[in-house]
Amino acid sequence: MPLPQTPPGRGGRRAHVHWVYVPTQAGKKWPAHIAGPCHWFACHTKGRSKPCLHDLTGGELTCEVCSPFEVPSILGYQPLYHGADGRPCMVVVHDYARDHVDTLKLHHPVVISRGDGPTDTVSITPLLGNGRKYTSTLAERMKPADLTETLLRMWRMPDLTEWYRTTHGASERPVSPPPPAEPPTKPHLPETDLRAMMARTIIQQAGGEQPEVIAADAADDVLKRLASKAKKMSANGNGKH
Repeated sequence: MPLPQTPPGRGGRRAHVHWVYVPTQAGKKWPAHIAGPCHWFACHTKGRSKPCLHDLTGGELTCEVCSPFEVPSILGYQPLYHGADGRPCMVVVHDYARDHVDTLKLHHPVVISRGDGPTDTVSITPLLGNGRKYTSTLAERMKPADLTETLLRMWRMPDLTEWYRTTHGASERPVSPPPPAEPPTKPHLPETDLRAMMARTIIQQAGGEQPEVIAADAADDVLKRLASKAKKMSANGNGKH
């Protein structure tokens, strides 16, 4: 009898799917399927492309890169399933292809390519003919992909990550139930106050007049006098039955 195997969608999955960036060499092409809508951001492209913090957060964060000589460009991050093995991946496209890229349909087959020229960029072309749509036994792959976690990890911008966690991403955090309410506790009276209360009670039970307030420092004297009086009354009453 064979070992029990793990069914699709259970075990071995990450909390968030990681979408690997796949470079495309000049003059090369490869097949893929559209995994979701393209994610568009204003980015600074000098060196490694990263988003403009001021633009992305609506001015809530300051962008240290922005200057008259460093103006952001619009880049698109397109999620894909690699045609060779179905691996989640992505490519980067430019804003001049946006009208075309935004018409690509979920799970439809496409061809990723780059021209031979040194300045040619990546292009995405729908596969014509008998190309089959992408299907999966994993429910999350049948929904449009979200690159948020992958992009935050790839950009490595702590301020942006923290901003997202406390704003747009706050609802994704598990909410802990409030701690149980503690039972109400009776107020603790100082020892002097307790003695005063006892003195007032004894006076009432003895039928004596009770002053409005018994001072705490006189409570001991009151108790001593009442105890002495009670002792005398008890002694005088012994033997009288």
